[in-house]
Amino acid sequence: MNVMVFGATSQIGSELAVVFSKENNLFLVGRNLLKLQALEKRCLENGADFVTFIHQDLRLGIKSIVKSIANQPIHLFINAASSTSRLYDNNAEFEDLPLYLSVDLQMPLHFIQECLSNTIVKELNIVFVSTVLTLVKSPKRTVYTSLKILQEAFLKKIQKKNSSVNIMIIRVGKVIPFDRETDEAKKLAKKVFFSYNKKKKLVYYGKSGLAFVFLFHLQPIAFYAFTFFQRYIRKYIRKLLLNLRT
Repeated sequence: MNVMVFGATSQIGSELAVVFSKENNLFLVGRNLLKLQALEKRCLENGADFVTFIHQDLRLGIKSIVKSIANQPIHLFINAASSTSRLYDNNAEFEDLPLYLSVDLQMPLHFIQECLSNTIVKELNIVFVSTVLTLVKSPKRTVYTSLKILQEAFLKKIQKKNSSVNIMIIRVGKVIPFDRETDEAKKLAKKVFFSYNKKKKLVYYGKSGLAFVFLFHLQPIAFYAFTFFQRYIRKYIRKLLLNLRT
């Protein structure tokens, strides 16, 4: 199986590449050359048939990436690329908007279209790393969240038009450091690999994230409950005051 990984030098991307490497052909795209070289070694040690790393920034387009696969069909596309995963809205810059759009939205979708244009492709499986923030309103992460929501929407549209496309969305609800080794990324990758083999369409990772989503959706219920009881408390206080006066 030919596996393409965008964002392969991120913690999540590298661990996903490793768990899917055994007896597969890997194409790894990332901006950090040293990390790509180290990841290539790990994948080969884990049993990959061969590994091709593509040292490139996604904002430069996908022409060289498409050229690197030499018309070989991609059976699994893993997208862990993001220029906004650590971005808070107060740090967002207008001049960086093309970067956000190209890396987080346009280039992964363009690559999918390129894969589908290959007549050899009979089935394309997509693993898309998303976030639980798409389910809640995050006042500080709207740029990041909005791009994830848009990409999910376009992916579902592509799937609807192409019966050969299978999509699995990973909603991550736990902070995974990007600049150091972490067991969390490995645990996440193992769960994704297990869920992929079980042909699941949606995977949640991180109990804290699930709790956050639960509490967010609980807010309207709590508000109505508070309003309901507040009315009765007011009536009780008024009645009590009247009794005291009499």
